[in-house]
Amino acid sequence: RKGISIDSYMNVVPTVTGNVIGVKTGVVMVSVGSDDGVKEGFVFTVVRGDRYVCNIRIDKVWPDMASGAVVPDSLRPEANGEADVQVGDYVSTHL
Repeated sequence: RKGISIDSYMNVVPTVTGNVIGVKTGVVMVSVGSDDGVKEGFVFTVVRGDRYVCNIRIDKVWPDMASGAVVPDSLRPEANGEADVQVGDYVSTHL
């Protein structure tokens, strides 16, 4: 039977997990890159322990790392517009 696969139709994002390895003036570096399946436009959820921090959208990808910016609408109301991303925070495309 011909047609398109549901995966290609939905543009399924694989589960990719890593850690924040750097934060500087609105740029967040993560420990996973194209070798892990990361692509520009992927959104990662950032958590610390059991606490949600924010989401980041990837805009640059290298084989072993990627960088992105905080998605402003993803900040918790009590964050007062500031993302509290720290080195070592856990990141995942799916939680």
